[in-house]
Amino acid sequence: MAKTERPWKAAWEEVPAIKMDGGGQGDVRRVRRKGTPDGVTYVLKELRDNKNPERRARMRREIATGETMSHPSTPRVIDHNTDEYLDPNVSLFAVFEFIDGRTIARHYEDRGEPYALGDAIALLEVLMGILAFYHAEGVGHRDIKPDNIILRGDNCADPVLIDFGLSFNAYDEPIEATYDGQQVGNRFLALPEHATTSGNKRDLRSDLTFCTGLLFFLLTGQHPSILSDEAGCPPHQRPKAREILDRLPQSQRFRILNLFDRGFRINLGERWQTIAALVQAIKALGTVDEKMTEIDDSIAHLRSRADSVSGNQKTFDALRATQHAIEMAVRNAVARLGPSYRQEFESWQIDMKSASTRTRCGVVAILEGTKVDTHFNINAIGDEIVVVEDCPEGLVIRARVPIAEVSIDISDLHEIIVGRIVHIAVSGL
Repeated sequence: MAKTERPWKAAWEEVPAIKMDGGGQGDVRRVRRKGTPDGVTYVLKELRDNKNPERRARMRREIATGETMSHPSTPRVIDHNTDEYLDPNVSLFAVFEFIDGRTIARHYEDRGEPYALGDAIALLEVLMGILAFYHAEGVGHRDIKPDNIILRGDNCADPVLIDFGLSFNAYDEPIEATYDGQQVGNRFLALPEHATTSGNKRDLRSDLTFCTGLLFFLLTGQHPSILSDEAGCPPHQRPKAREILDRLPQSQRFRILNLFDRGFRINLGERWQTIAALVQAIKALGTVDEKMTEIDDSIAHLRSRADSVSGNQKTFDALRATQHAIEMAVRNAVARLGPSYRQEFESWQIDMKSASTRTRCGVVAILEGTKVDTHFNINAIGDEIVVVEDCPEGLVIRARVPIAEVSIDISDLHEIIVGRIVHIAVSGL
């Protein structure tokens, strides 16, 4: 008996008045079961390139994942014929539960502005819970992006993760081989571990980087695209994104930039390693440190003073002197620790718009190869330079130096930083 050209038509019929956006690899339709008067509709995905064995295998893998694991925030599989994925003469289809709502991509396009921080946090917390469910079974999604998350009822606190076509199970052999020379992932955020030359394309930690990229999109409306651009800038340090992020309250902005600093590193082993750690960092974004509220209160004064050329120069010199003092303190701390340690020091350019700069201080145990580091935010607040350390317990003010007396008080700051670097090196290595 000849194969049915479009097998889904045997049991399903399209609802012609309802059009849907197609996916990258399949045509999407709104359908209902033939002979059912209840009016319930579903989503049908029909594979577009049926002669491509890799895409056929991906669709089979997506359905196998949906049938073996069920989560309230992923669509249920209703019907499919992907058991016949090895027969290229069979046109593959799958029918899913219909989720009433827009994708994040469409929702953002319609609203035309970044999401409020609270909405972004609520969305990411639920999404991380979905990932925790799948990661516990070794399943990675590998294609998290605004197009693949539907907001049920357009509610940011009710995201639904869709399209498991690029998913994998770290505990099983893949249905088809993912060859070292094969590119995977998406254009929303291209990761180095998914490049054609990489042999590490099945790593659950990549999903955490995609979630970091999604948070970045929600807050800025920008696609992260790549971890480092032609100027060596990560997504959150590019001019348009920084202009948007700088509008956030100062204390929250520090946490957000620190989260992105870690989440967008080139080396996978230096990014967020566990869901629990990333969730904790995301939750912390919503709190305003009482110790830091004075920073927000001083913004107006800071900006008015920045209009003065002389004030600008004094502030710039004080920020640069403080940054230099911290760098020297790191070197002296490593000298105190001994020859089996070396320092890593990274500094950011001074931003006179916000009268601030940042440093990352790292200490490496040469023999063990382990590394610990911390970040110091240096801010001109009123007539003082305030040095804030981003610790695991939150943002802690470490020093205050009057701008007019930086050259006098810098020695006290030096000792404070030396003590902190030695402490984290001894406790963390």
